[in-house]
Amino acid sequence: MPSILLLEDDKNFCGLIEDILTDDDFFEVTTAFHPDQAIEIAQLNQFDLLIADVRMAGSVDGIGAAEAILKLQPKIYRIIMTGYADDEAPPRAMNQGVDYYLYKPFKLEKLLNAAKSVLETQLDHSTYQHKLSQIYQSAKGFLAFLQGSQSEPEKRTLDQARLAFHKSYYAGIQAGNLTVNAALSIWNDLIAVELQYEQLSQIIGPATEPLANSYRNLQGTAEKYARTRSMGDGAKNVTMLSFSPLYGRVKDTLTFAEYMMAPSIYLWLQSKEKLPLQTEFNQEAMLLFGFTEIPKKGS
Repeated sequence: MPSILLLEDDKNFCGLIEDILTDDDFFEVTTAFHPDQAIEIAQLNQFDLLIADVRMAGSVDGIGAAEAILKLQPKIYRIIMTGYADDEAPPRAMNQGVDYYLYKPFKLEKLLNAAKSVLETQLDHSTYQHKLSQIYQSAKGFLAFLQGSQSEPEKRTLDQARLAFHKSYYAGIQAGNLTVNAALSIWNDLIAVELQYEQLSQIIGPATEPLANSYRNLQGTAEKYARTRSMGDGAKNVTMLSFSPLYGRVKDTLTFAEYMMAPSIYLWLQSKEKLPLQTEFNQEAMLLFGFTEIPKKGS
């Protein structure tokens, strides 16, 4: 049974969350009402998921507690809850790479579904990345990283930078702190970086560091845009028509594992004329972009 550490200082709301999470014995929940208490509990017990409110009294707030607990338990997943008025929380959460972000008020069923989705991430990654490995080298390398296999230190550093960016970018879109224009602006730059990542067989040793820095720079841009609610630098190659279905699906129901297919599927669609028609990927293309062909620029 998956175990959850729930950090919420409103005891009535905490009780409601605990009730829905423990219904049908799906989760085992341990509650904490203060950030310091949550950190102390995490020092003694292992958890699969942390659900934390942001604003509360203590030496740190909920995001600070999430950061401290991640150091204690590097494999823990994290869901952050906060109110709409907190402008600094989203970019801080993005910087940490939280797995999901919820604005209050929300329906408790949404939190339950988010918890289930987040805890299925590892399995979903294996499923989707195994499929993508049929056409792209990067999926094989990224799957190995997610499964904890050993590889060159430089390659692992690159994979960590890539994962940190994508978690930040996904959380920014999912929470609505990245506008569609800002997200599109970043996506345009991302595609060029992802194309380099798809050619990992040609990148060895110290040559991985510039690519890792590209992902770090993209993450910094995403956090800046989220903080300022920027409109971004404008579209370049990818049209809004091509991108908006993906943006809407991330804000709606798309899991992080499903989102992680998007760059490879997009590149596959662009190079489709050079590859054998693989109809098994059409379903993913429809899921992510709403069509099986990327429209030409200006369409």
